[in-house]
Amino acid sequence: MIAKLILIMGVSGTGKSTLASALAKHLNFCYFDADDFHSDQAISFMKRGVPINPTMRQAWIERMEHHFSSTEFDNKNIVLAYSGLKQTHRKTLSALANEFTYVLIQSDKAILQERLQKRKTHFFSPNLLTDQLNQFEPLSNSEAENTIMLTMKQTSQQQISSIVQQQNP
Repeated sequence: MIAKLILIMGVSGTGKSTLASALAKHLNFCYFDADDFHSDQAISFMKRGVPINPTMRQAWIERMEHHFSSTEFDNKNIVLAYSGLKQTHRKTLSALANEFTYVLIQSDKAILQERLQKRKTHFFSPNLLTDQLNQFEPLSNSEAENTIMLTMKQTSQQQISSIVQQQNP
């Protein structure tokens, strides 16, 4: 089992990959991006502005679950950049660790749209933003208890400081 898992969540464009990478480096944790687990078919869909379907999304979660369940990750600490749209999927991933924390980057649609329009190297089509915002399921009460809330207006360093402070009260 993973010793500690920090899920950096938010829709596309919130800066979760940037934050997760910097946080992992700061804490000396392993860093992973959930985007790396998408199938070629799912990436093709998203490039064309077509939302992935529930079957594709479930296969994506299962690939991550299988990957992180391997003994290679026993007693490792991991930071994962992951959209976290569905409660059941968040629960599946958090069950892989002895200890987990959710970090949710709250978003502003206008800023997200602007960021996504400027982004040229990512497969996610800006046309999917509304769908992702609509797909995000609110945190359950038990999830909210383990969630650190951040905003896109904070710098990466402010976000990291907030996470570290709330992790080690």
